[in-house]
Amino acid sequence: MVSVFTTINAPMKYFLTESTLSELLKRCEFPAKYDQHIYAFFTEVSSLVMCMFCKQNGISIDTLKSYYFKYIKPVYTNRSLEEVFNID
Repeated sequence: MVSVFTTINAPMKYFLTESTLSELLKRCEFPAKYDQHIYAFFTEVSSLVMCMFCKQNGISIDTLKSYYFKYIKPVYTNRSLEEVFNID
């Protein structure tokens, strides 16, 4: 299993579990309590590891892409991830 737990929780006061992150992505929810954890997932975790995490947790690339464009790209751009999405 690919673990993103350490990366998304390193500088945080409280933890976001991988299962909770997975559910938030699937439901397209972005609670303010976890905003920095989620930004870390999309900006500090490599695209390869991110895609492996999604595959292991039943999250489609389309779901990840929708989440990224709705919540992440307006604040942080991840060109590497956009290449995975085949975006110019």
